[in-house]
Amino acid sequence: MKKAFVLIFILLTLTGCPRKLQAQALRKGWGNTKPPIGTQLRIGYPWSVGLRIAVVFNGLQISVGSAGGNQVINYGTWPVGPVTLGSTTSAGPRLSGPDQVTPTIARKGGGRRVVLSDVSYRVQFDNSNMIPTGGGTTILMGHQKTDTTARAAIGFSTGSTAAAYCNALIRYTGLGTQFYYGGAVETASLVTWVTPSGNADDDDIWAFSTGPRGMEIWKNGVIGASNSADPTRSASTDPFTIGSPSGTDSDLVIRDFFYLWARQLTTTEIAYLSKFPFDVFTPPPNWLSVFAASAAGGNFTTFHGGGK
Repeated sequence: MKKAFVLIFILLTLTGCPRKLQAQALRKGWGNTKPPIGTQLRIGYPWSVGLRIAVVFNGLQISVGSAGGNQVINYGTWPVGPVTLGSTTSAGPRLSGPDQVTPTIARKGGGRRVVLSDVSYRVQFDNSNMIPTGGGTTILMGHQKTDTTARAAIGFSTGSTAAAYCNALIRYTGLGTQFYYGGAVETASLVTWVTPSGNADDDDIWAFSTGPRGMEIWKNGVIGASNSADPTRSASTDPFTIGSPSGTDSDLVIRDFFYLWARQLTTTEIAYLSKFPFDVFTPPPNWLSVFAASAAGGNFTTFHGGGK
């Protein structure tokens, strides 16, 4: 930071125009702008601690039917490998659909989002061993429903038995939004938000957490339901799916990102990352530019801040 302002002073001295300083405020990160493919986690910041799964769908290509590729990458610390598109035969995580149909990838805000346009589409990890069995878990996900039709809508799911559940229903018809962890007993291993606020097709950021504070459901940085339970779950190697594991109960949604931590984030972290979800990634470096403002006004020196 000090070096940057020394450079500004030198440039102003050389240009002979100390009157014309134009500075921009320092940015602390990407905010809600999706970073380009290959940007790494912001190691050393609190929200990178325990971040096992960080999938942001920012790939550049689609390989229909391919068993490989790096189109969708897990930037988290758990060794699950690349998330490939259009494969229903290879090991590892994948996007699945009927007859190996690849879900569409759409543009938004300089980044890509995956459009699940059929109730059978899902993002599937072949092994759910990245999900903690206790001690704290937080899931944060960008979720935009594309219509107002109420459905039997599974947000994510793991485990074939209730003891292994880490499941969420999002605006599920007749049930509202629910979070299950290690069971299906209200106030012990299940928390329910019966009527989430907002419109059915809002572009939302949902958070689900369990740990010392209890079980919680958040939407857009505001807690909507909670209890005091701190349950555990059985370990499972069953698939973990973002969407329905059966291929029949996913909602029609656009997925922006999916994060999973092996800890319960603080309330401050959940509220902050619900506004600026891509600050988990390393910000762009600071840089300087000098450009002519006008014939009479000399030069402008602009400090562009992307770091901290």
